[in-house]
Amino acid sequence: MQVTVADTVGCGDSFAAGVLLGRLRPDLIPAEVCLTVANAIGAATAERSSAGRNVATLERVKAILGEAGETRALEGLGKWAQASQALTR
Repeated sequence: MQVTVADTVGCGDSFAAGVLLGRLRPDLIPAEVCLTVANAIGAATAERSSAGRNVATLERVKAILGEAGETRALEGLGKWAQASQALTR
């Protein structure tokens, strides 16, 4: 995955969040694609300036995975997004 880096603030935290997501919900994001998802989350954060509210968006992470042809990771992330939306209703 290649992105244009604007700022690296928050990238490590974003990557760690992706790893935790995979470890906490292996039923949705299998272990074999967990690091791919985490990498895409970190990459999406790198494209934006500063951290805080400028971290990765779900839409951009999906786009990065799609551009990289990571269909299995994209599928897992989609399942996670559906599950998290159901929890917030």
